[in-house]
Amino acid sequence: MTIYHKHHIIPRHMGGTDDPDNLVEVTVDQHALLHKQLWEDLGQWEDYVAWKAISGTIDKQEIITLKNKLIPRGSWITSILDSSIPA
Repeated sequence: MTIYHKHHIIPRHMGGTDDPDNLVEVTVDQHALLHKQLWEDLGQWEDYVAWKAISGTIDKQEIITLKNKLIPRGSWITSILDSSIPA
């Protein structure tokens, strides 16, 4: 069974919204590759963390470590990562 994610065409960290016109359904692998491409093109740390987390190349502890190093407390992604990382 293929698992799908919703990907923001304009990432939230770049001002994108959850409006349906800004979302596209992609496979997990496609989602990871989209964030990898964004990271390579734009160098935004949010895309680096998303790429690594979605692709499964970093574990929960590594996500937390990166989050603590890179993410300002209180940013929107802090709450998303906190709620989406499995225990």
